[in-house]
Amino acid sequence: MWLVYALLAAILVGIFSFTTKIVAEKNYDKDLSLFYLYLCSFILSIIYFIFFGELKYSLGTFVAALVTGILYPINLKTRFVSLKYISSSTYFINYRIFSSSLLLVLGIYLFSESVTYFQVVGIIIGFFIFYLLLEKKEKKEKIVDFKKGI
Repeated sequence: MWLVYALLAAILVGIFSFTTKIVAEKNYDKDLSLFYLYLCSFILSIIYFIFFGELKYSLGTFVAALVTGILYPINLKTRFVSLKYISSSTYFINYRIFSSSLLLVLGIYLFSESVTYFQVVGIIIGFFIFYLLLEKKEKKEKIVDFKKGI
């Protein structure tokens, strides 16, 4: 069943990312778009908990939800601004590389994770694959726009 949930989550995240790119390119109302996206997310969460979930709360869960709830809208606002200036390929691949690097560093320093040689090789191959996914820069994309997007 976890595979079905993972596939469903991947599809929904893809739809969400595609929607944010459309909103950024067409200059739609970002706040209204975020409201509808959060509303859909909330409704799907309620449906899941009604049919499949257990409601177990702890202080750690509450703090994690609170921090995520505060920081994620800031992330989305910066995404909308960035996608105006740079391509979605450039943004999302750099976002994945940055977040993966940050998680790796936090795992090593906060949780004392030990990284083996094979894991380092896997991480390097993963970053190389991200690099291969970047689309070729067009002449119309200016350095100024790239700096604004970053």
